[in-house]
Amino acid sequence: ECQSFTEKGNLSTDKEAIKEILERDDINVKQEQFCRRLLTYRRLNTAETYLDSYQRHEVNSRLYSNLNPAGTSTLRYAAKDPNAQNISKQDNDDDSLDMTVSFNLREAFGPPKGKLWICIDYAQLQLRIFAHACGDAFLIDSFAQGVDIHDTVAREVFQTEQPSSLQRRAAKAINFGIIFGAGRAKIERMSKIEGSYDMYKHRFPLVDKYLKRCERYAKRKGYIRTLGGYPLRVPKKTAYKACNFVVQGTEGEMVKTAINSCTAYCLQDEVPIAPVMIIHDEIIFQTKSLITKKLFLREEKHHITHVGNLMNDAAQTIGVRTEVDAKISNSVWSEASKL
Repeated sequence: ECQSFTEKGNLSTDKEAIKEILERDDINVKQEQFCRRLLTYRRLNTAETYLDSYQRHEVNSRLYSNLNPAGTSTLRYAAKDPNAQNISKQDNDDDSLDMTVSFNLREAFGPPKGKLWICIDYAQLQLRIFAHACGDAFLIDSFAQGVDIHDTVAREVFQTEQPSSLQRRAAKAINFGIIFGAGRAKIERMSKIEGSYDMYKHRFPLVDKYLKRCERYAKRKGYIRTLGGYPLRVPKKTAYKACNFVVQGTEGEMVKTAINSCTAYCLQDEVPIAPVMIIHDEIIFQTKSLITKKLFLREEKHHITHVGNLMNDAAQTIGVRTEVDAKISNSVWSEASKL
């Protein structure tokens, strides 16, 4: 029996509602199989909707998405005709899906023949922003040391030197759930470990204090400020999500600063790459002329280093220390390999 409802009062069959059913103790095998297939169907149906949109808006094998820098409430780019911000990756961590059905929307995209794509994205940007915002020294130092943050948090929360795969997955769910304003019930449902929410709050008291401070501020003022100082309106009824506005708003500030500085650099004649797409915190660059991957890596790789530095500098202006990952592809986006 579904316990979630739509705004109109109908029983909900969204992703979270179905997952709630899957976690019930009294669900039988046939019911579980049906729910997993329904989740997989929803995923496939969503992908088909996006693919249809790509086909409708395709012009000479290219898409020209309309990016709106002021189209969201959190400073991130909005896109339409088609929506280029929802080109998803394969989600191998979701064990509620039927993973025998494998696809990746990024398989539909890639550079023109003879050219290259260089894909540069911030490593765990939202979690880094959050660590800086709440001021937790352990989280900040963990990022500085370059460790696996989900594994590290699992060690701390569950007091173990060898976190199980379930504990690491739980830590990942908690890390992101906390940022997005999830409460105790949802965190524990996502992490699948009873008491995980309280264990996390006990281990990271500064996080709890910061979340409450953001919520109180948003309730009192009706807005919250990003780390760069930009005010973002927060509906008082959802003030518990104020931290998410800080994190995503700060991300938006950084990415816009980064794309401006990277574009200015790429406009120089001697620079062989130019930005062609932005997906949240990932910027896709394309070579201006035909070139092999081997030749590019031998003679032009320093431009990638410079662009990466510009992206990190954009974060440093706000005081957040970041790292970027770079991949290169001469065929399909989903098959890009690390530089």
